[in-house]
Amino acid sequence: MTTGTATNDTGTAFATSVQQYSSDPYVWGGDGPASFDCSGLVQYALSQIGISAPRTSEEQWAWVQHIPASQVQPGDLVFAQFPGDTASPGHVGVYIGNGQVFSAQSPSAGIGPSTISSWGSAIVGYGRVPGLSTAGTGSASGGTTTTSASSACPSVTLNPMTWLNIPSTAACQASSSIVSFVETDIVDWAERLGLIVFGAILIIMGTLRISETHSKQMPDQSAPAKSSAVSEVSEVAA
Repeated sequence: MTTGTATNDTGTAFATSVQQYSSDPYVWGGDGPASFDCSGLVQYALSQIGISAPRTSEEQWAWVQHIPASQVQPGDLVFAQFPGDTASPGHVGVYIGNGQVFSAQSPSAGIGPSTISSWGSAIVGYGRVPGLSTAGTGSASGGTTTTSASSACPSVTLNPMTWLNIPSTAACQASSSIVSFVETDIVDWAERLGLIVFGAILIIMGTLRISETHSKQMPDQSAPAKSSAVSEVSEVAA
């Protein structure tokens, strides 16, 4: 998971605030504040922190920024398609950290948390709510991972650019850019060289074919000479 340092972690605030509705009943079509269905709960809880969200789980799925499971953080939405759901995705919940997702589940199960692993193969995907900021304090597997922009580069004891007063992070990022450029340049030249070699082979093959065809079309110069010699021998014998 890769995040920067958030100045206002509204993702965690949202994940915390949505849990206050655990005592409310599940009612299909409910959008609060006394009862909820899954998407109604998400919409209402987001509205309490100033974010206007679409009403249905399908619309919310189209609205969020889709992210991989490895980047899921508290406040992100988890979408699933369970048996009996008519639309896809038919269910949505809020990831609250530690491998748990909070949602309005059903009339019998009510509103509350469940392990994300219990959703299993029913999970359709994950989405980040537009306007929410996160602090990198969770993952879909329940772990905790926080990385900075410089973590893509390995830590080094010696910075070869210290004498230029270039920070280690900047030096590492510059090195990564140079490596990326060189790799791209090498691949580009390799492709060009391959095309040149292929073209040369075609030219050589074409030249050989033309030469072979030309030699077949050349008349046999030895036949007339042989006929002339036979004629002279015949005249002498006569």
